[in-house]
Amino acid sequence: SERLAQLTERVLFLFRFGQDAVQYHPGPSDLGEAVRLAAESFRARYTVIAGVPDDAATDAPDVQVEIPPGLPVVQLDRAAFSQVLLNLLDNAAKYGRPVGAVPEGRGKFPIDITVSCMRRRAGPLRMRRDWVCVTVRDYGPGLAADLRKRVFRRYYRAPGAQNANVSGLGLGLSVCRHALRGHGGWIEATAPESGPGTAFTCGLPVGGSG
Repeated sequence: SERLAQLTERVLFLFRFGQDAVQYHPGPSDLGEAVRLAAESFRARYTVIAGVPDDAATDAPDVQVEIPPGLPVVQLDRAAFSQVLLNLLDNAAKYGRPVGAVPEGRGKFPIDITVSCMRRRAGPLRMRRDWVCVTVRDYGPGLAADLRKRVFRRYYRAPGAQNANVSGLGLGLSVCRHALRGHGGWIEATAPESGPGTAFTCGLPVGGSG
């Protein structure tokens, strides 16, 4: 029932997004709690129910979450932010399957979620200010540098996705960018500092978009 509820919410969200009718209603929120809930919702898809393994459970991602204490308050539309994180985790599950060895002590399909704070010039107004950032990192083949901005366009799908017959409409990352801009934030794709994969980082302004 939780999977069906998530699917229904996502279809309605994408429909409103396609009609340019998405509105965001941010309020003071604990970002760490929002990240934990989204990660739990994602993991729930791979839960073994009533002792009968779901087919997906045999290849469940090993999702690890790192959240520091004492995060500043941010303004969040909780439903929209949940969609952002679930979209990023879905992409990591679809495109981020490791092509080589994974870090020691991890499952065969690791995904990392890291929350951090930084000060930089970013966002729609290119303001230098404090941001709370959430990074979703996979250990897959990664994205070429020339694709890291294109993937946020509506309906754009990287060549590898088409060749691998991965389902999708090419809207997920566009939805993420739209939602984060609606919060005065930003999103970018980078190569991890070490090892393979892709890191998608979302930035939210400390204290809100004003």
